[in-house]
Amino acid sequence: MQHYIKKVVILFSILIFSGYVYSQLPPLPKIEENPPNKGDEQKNPPETNQNEGQTDNGIIFKLETIENTALDLNFKGSLTYIENNTPKKTLEYGAKGILDIKMQDGKRLYSYKYKFEKPIEFEHGYSYLSDSVGNMTVAPNNFEPYYRNIPCFPDKALKIGDGWYSKAYKVLEFTNENIEKPDIYPIDMFYRYEGITDYRNDKVYYFTFWGVEDFNSGFAILPGNVTNDKGEVDLGAPARIMGEISGKILMSTDKLLIVYQKVTTDKIYAHPNGLITEYMSEVEINTEKIKDK
Repeated sequence: MQHYIKKVVILFSILIFSGYVYSQLPPLPKIEENPPNKGDEQKNPPETNQNEGQTDNGIIFKLETIENTALDLNFKGSLTYIENNTPKKTLEYGAKGILDIKMQDGKRLYSYKYKFEKPIEFEHGYSYLSDSVGNMTVAPNNFEPYYRNIPCFPDKALKIGDGWYSKAYKVLEFTNENIEKPDIYPIDMFYRYEGITDYRNDKVYYFTFWGVEDFNSGFAILPGNVTNDKGEVDLGAPARIMGEISGKILMSTDKLLIVYQKVTTDKIYAHPNGLITEYMSEVEINTEKIKDK
C-alpha cells in the first residue's frame, strides 16, 4: 500500500517539471476572449503591468546559460479519489527539496532531490537536460519526470496576451515495474503570456496554460476487480483515460526559473470491468529561496 501511495504522490506532484498526453484543443482563442479554462487562476489572475517589460517587438523567452544555482523547493498538494461520482478519499501531501541547476553540453541540467513529509515519509530524486526553449532530454529507460516539456516556449517574440501551442509528453504509469523503458504519449498544450507581475517583492513573468487528454491506454485486456494477497481490490489499468489540466506559472525575469506554479487536474479512468474512477488533484509549488553556488 505504501508503494502505491508513493507512486500516486509522485505522479501528481511532478507536474511542475513536465509534460502531458495525446489531445485535441479548440482553435487558438483570440486575445480578448476568455480561455477554455474557468479555474480560479483565470477568474482572479495576479495584477500585471501591461507596459512594463513590453516592447513593440515583444520578448523572446530563452533558457540561457546559467551559473550553478540551487533552489529550495516547497510544495503541497491534494488528490481526491472519486468512484462512480461518489468521493471516496482525499489524500493530502507535502514535500521539501532542493533543485540544483548547472550547464552540461550547452543545456541546463536539472537535478531534483526532495523528501515527502506526508502521508508517508520517503525521499525521491531525478534529473534531465533542457534546451533553450524547454525541450527535455531524458534517458530512454527513465520513467521520470512523468510529465515532460511543460512549459515549452516558441522560437519567437511574445507580446502580452499572445498564446501558442506546444507539444508535451506524458509517461504512462500503468505499466509493469519490470519493463525496461516507459511508454510515452504526446499531447498538445496551450499557453498564454499574461505579462509581468509581482511575487515576493520581485518582478516575474506570468503564464497560464491548459490542455485535455483523451486516449486509449492499450491495457483493455487487463482484468479489473482482482484481489491481491492483502485483500485489496486491484482495479486493473484503465482502458481509456480522459481529463484536463490547467494552471499558472511564474518565472523569474533574470534567470527564467519557475518560482511558483499551481496546477489543477481532473482525470477520468474507464476500467475494463466498466467501473469509472476519477482523480482530481491540485498542486502548488514555490521556492523558499534562490541562491547561487
